[in-house]
Amino acid sequence: MKEWTQIDLFRAIWNSRKHESFLSKKPLKYFNVASFAHVLPKGRYPSFKLKEFNIVLLTATEHTLLDQGTETQRKKYGQEHGCDWQKLYDYRTKLNNMYKSNIKYNVNPSLEMDFKTTINEMTKIPIEEIEAFSWSSQFEDEIEVKVNFTFKYKGQEYAHGFHNLIELREWLNEVL
Repeated sequence: MKEWTQIDLFRAIWNSRKHESFLSKKPLKYFNVASFAHVLPKGRYPSFKLKEFNIVLLTATEHTLLDQGTETQRKKYGQEHGCDWQKLYDYRTKLNNMYKSNIKYNVNPSLEMDFKTTINEMTKIPIEEIEAFSWSSQFEDEIEVKVNFTFKYKGQEYAHGFHNLIELREWLNEVL
C-alpha cells in the first residue's frame, strides 16, 4: 500500500470540505498548499502531522499570520476581516488536550487495519474473523471529527460513530 503523504491528505481535505477559510469564511478559489494549516505545529506534534482533524483551511495570509505573525498582527487582521482568532485558539487547546491524553486518531488509508487491530485488542475477536469493514470521517461544528464505521462479525453487522477510542471501547463493550 502506498504511504499516505501530506499532499494526499491535503487533496482528501480539499475534496471533502467547503472551500473557505476556517477563520474568516473567505472563499478559497483554488487548491494551494498554503491554504492548509496545521493547528498543532507538525514539528512539535509529529504524530498529528497527517491527521485530518489537525488541518484547517485558511487563506495564505491567515496561515502566515498563524505561523509567523504576532498577536497584535492577528488581532488587527481579525478586526479588519471580521474573524475571531479565539476560535482557532480554542480548537488548538482541544487538540493539545487530545494529544496529551494519547487518544489515537488515524483518519487515513491505514485506518481499516488500525480499527481492526483496536477491535481485536478490545474484544479479542480475531482480525481475520471481521468479515467486512468500512469507514468515513466527517467534521461536526467545523472542529470536531467523527468517524463512522461498520463491520461484520459472524453474520451480524455493527455500525457506530465515535469521536475517540474511549467512546469506541464503551460501545464495543455494550454490543459484543
